[in-house]
Amino acid sequence: MTNSTANPPKVVLLHAYSPKNAGDGLLVQLAEQLIADSLGATEIVVIAADASAFARADVTQWGGPIAGKAGLSRNLSMVSTVFLGPSRSIRAAVTNADLVVAVGGGYLRGGHFLESLKSLGAHYGQLRLAATVGEFAVYLPQSIGPFHGMYLTAIRSRLRRISAVMVRDDRSARDLATVSTVERIPDLAVLEIAKTISRSTQSIPSGPPVVVARNLKNPRHYYDLLAQMASTGSYDWAVQSEVGANNDRPLTERLAKDTVPTLSQIFEERQPRIIISTRMHGALSALLNGFPAIHLSYERKGWGAFDDLGLPEYVLPARDAQLETIRSLELKILDDPQRYWNAVRLKMPEIIAQHASVVQKLRDTARRPQGSTAESRDKSKSHPS
Repeated sequence: MTNSTANPPKVVLLHAYSPKNAGDGLLVQLAEQLIADSLGATEIVVIAADASAFARADVTQWGGPIAGKAGLSRNLSMVSTVFLGPSRSIRAAVTNADLVVAVGGGYLRGGHFLESLKSLGAHYGQLRLAATVGEFAVYLPQSIGPFHGMYLTAIRSRLRRISAVMVRDDRSARDLATVSTVERIPDLAVLEIAKTISRSTQSIPSGPPVVVARNLKNPRHYYDLLAQMASTGSYDWAVQSEVGANNDRPLTERLAKDTVPTLSQIFEERQPRIIISTRMHGALSALLNGFPAIHLSYERKGWGAFDDLGLPEYVLPARDAQLETIRSLELKILDDPQRYWNAVRLKMPEIIAQHASVVQKLRDTARRPQGSTAESRDKSKSHPS
């Protein structure tokens, strides 16, 4: 049976950021596709930190009851949720939802004061809200942490109330070992690669490799590596994110000494190239489009994703990677591209099974199962299973 389009399940998708960061936009798209795979036609409300960038009527700005007041910035409105909670409309949407889903990503973190402050304002209130209906809430694959002190205690307490918390790397799984609902599941883009690789074409790369750079804290040798790559003249450059503090364009065009395309525009050319990306979802987007990728990772999530894909040798530490190592990996791909893709294919049965388990988890967690009537929904609200 399928859902009646006259009375579709209501779903709230929390923790969206901005489509100006292509990786975050991709995670929203993949979450919506998973929801459709699980429940069919639904009525979705997306809660986002930069709602206006989506240009969609079903995307709502995350903020407190004073949101929209004259002179109040978007950031201050989000911070106010720590003390005042969310706006009445957001609270009502979550309370009345059949399913609450948190988009995948790496936003629940607090390794230092500024990071904790950003996470508190933009995301902690959403977790606290989801926990109020935790029996009907699922957190899609996350990298969670690090946290310290009272914030760590608060995060764990709320996560324990969520029906399912999926983490995409081994360190997050270890750090949350005391939270019984935590399960290790690959990143959403990895799950999507498993669906698409059998029908996509992996051609022999041609043309210069494309570098996707970003600013890094505590960079060590990272910027020296980028300057060295730029000085060779052997690489093209592309931008994956252009939002706020995550705007990669100034750095990239300084290195390229020219205007550069977006990574999406590179994919649209349909001329397979090797993509060398510091942004993880730049690398995973490349694989989704049939382009082999090397990932210069700066966080735990990168090793988790490439291990899940059977490509651990193609992820390097961004802060200490050497150009000669990168070039040796490029040559390995060029010499035998099928070896690269076959390594991914060997992991596909396992990942496809994990994708199916996520779909089933969403279906099982929803307040109103697929194909049920409004009457059964009312009963489930009175007597949650």
